[in-house]
Amino acid sequence: MLASNTLSSSLAKMIDFEKYPINAKGSSAYDQLLQSVKATINEKGTVSLPNFLTAEGTKLLQQTVIDKTPEANRTRRFNNVYDMKEIPEDIPEDHALRVVLESSYSSLGRSQLRETFIEELYTCPFIKDFAADVLDIPQLYFHDDSYNACVVMMYQPGDKIDWHFDYGQFVCLINVQEIEDGGFHECVTDIRTEDDNGYEAVGKVLKGDRSQVHQSRSSPGAFTIFKGRYSLHRVAEVTGTETRKSLVMTYEDKEGVVLTDEVRERYFYTVADDPQT
Repeated sequence: MLASNTLSSSLAKMIDFEKYPINAKGSSAYDQLLQSVKATINEKGTVSLPNFLTAEGTKLLQQTVIDKTPEANRTRRFNNVYDMKEIPEDIPEDHALRVVLESSYSSLGRSQLRETFIEELYTCPFIKDFAADVLDIPQLYFHDDSYNACVVMMYQPGDKIDWHFDYGQFVCLINVQEIEDGGFHECVTDIRTEDDNGYEAVGKVLKGDRSQVHQSRSSPGAFTIFKGRYSLHRVAEVTGTETRKSLVMTYEDKEGVVLTDEVRERYFYTVADDPQT
């Protein structure tokens, strides 16, 4: 894998560095791209770069996922938006914390993706360093979790990941396969803050208020940076016959970050039968 800011022969052909010169830091082309991307993410909380991968790169990514799919873990879980397991007794019955949501999906984690094109993408220094510049973070590090560092998420018909907030400040995604029916990414940007969990506003969304919900899709091969810690978001239920697939890559602003065993097992391994499990 890559240990320094150099390009492997495969990455040179798989990422469109002419359109997105993230490997040319210090150049005017890099600066123009950076300022454009920063303006968008500062306004919307997310930015997507279509055709970030070349046609060849997108095809290789898709084939890698197909080859690894038999190893995927199946997850079905129940939780509230804030992933809080112990709810204080004095919380009202109609409070956002008491709304139990169901999610189901299949996934492949980093431990299953070693020595593949996906590992090469995740460890590409230009992607990590560009994300740091976009987010004004002095240094980003690879996430140390053996599974969660880079994960392929797969949503079959009937699957979804319901409303939630991310643990990390942001994630980087590369779309693998989009679908035509359902499976939209839906988001309410900055609905909470560091000091205010936004229970009232979140509760309105859970009750069906869509006035602030932004709905989007990404084309295969698109690269997205999304700030999900304070933005309520979900992948809506997939309908039709196709499977929605995306690669989620996590970087951290400090070294040594991992999930707890309990969180990792609940999010990626456990198939729950009902809300009591």
